[in-house]
Amino acid sequence: MRFPPTSDYDPWFTDEDMPDAIDLCNGTADGKVCPLRDACLNFALVNNEKYGVWGGTSEITRAAMRKKHKAPYGKSSPEWKWMTEDEALTGLTDREIKELRNENSNE
Repeated sequence: MRFPPTSDYDPWFTDEDMPDAIDLCNGTADGKVCPLRDACLNFALVNNEKYGVWGGTSEITRAAMRKKHKAPYGKSSPEWKWMTEDEALTGLTDREIKELRNENSNE
């Protein structure tokens, strides 16, 4: 039997660890950005990884990035670049932000 990853069932997921994991990935903890951060983020965005920390981003950041940066016609995925949550949310309407936050808190 296969269980889909959710916030209730994922051996790697805990809400309490997310801020520390984000700090570690982004170099906030030790001054060294993870050398795989961009590749990890791109993997998560291409594969629609919904839970946990990927590429030094939170779930809401990745959801906002996917919403804002759709693949151009004829391409399989856009060229994503790492950004903060504030940068990812910039340009979205208050309604879109509320919807993203609700989607990520109801799971």
